[in-house]
Amino acid sequence: MSKEIIETSLECPHCGEETVHELVYVGRILASTTCMKCHAQVKHEADDLRIAYGRDLAHRIATKPFRLFRRFRRAPVTTALETPRKAMSMPRKIWEEIRTLLR
Repeated sequence: MSKEIIETSLECPHCGEETVHELVYVGRILASTTCMKCHAQVKHEADDLRIAYGRDLAHRIATKPFRLFRRFRRAPVTTALETPRKAMSMPRKIWEEIRTLLR
């Protein structure tokens, strides 16, 4: 999970209309929303994002053994084949999340 961008329809507080908004998530934390019509942007404070991200990362690390066990139970062969590749890419993904947070 790195930076994920989702487009959805929301009511914009700036232009007062229901328009398409771009939602930017860092990990599972909503970092900002941008109205695609008037380009008004709402961002969370950087310190608040860092605290929320730290808690989320700690939760993801603590629950990883359970999620991995559940994945092995459902599809043992596929999970055994995918796990090394996913483990190798995890530091890069976390670094991208942190880099996005610091911007």
